[in-house]
Amino acid sequence: MKVRSDPTCPFCQEEEETALHLLGRCSALSTTRFTLLGLYRMDYNELGNIRWPLLLKLAKASRRFLWPLAYRGSAMGPPGGLSAGCFAYG
Repeated sequence: MKVRSDPTCPFCQEEEETALHLLGRCSALSTTRFTLLGLYRMDYNELGNIRWPLLLKLAKASRRFLWPLAYRGSAMGPPGGLSAGCFAYG
């Protein structure tokens, strides 16, 4: 396990990975986004109109925010206050 230092989206390698990119614009998630939300792409305004439970389903379906096995189920979460999205797997 290592901390990612490259800001490029690990799914599409097309843009910097931001919340807007991951949830609204990542081409690698367009089919999943369409299946869950009925939209292939979303801009900032469209993203703001989606109910948060649906956004959580999309985030979960992306599998981007999985904690390493050692931290799953732990109230402490990842070490050093890092978000789960900071970890690369492989």
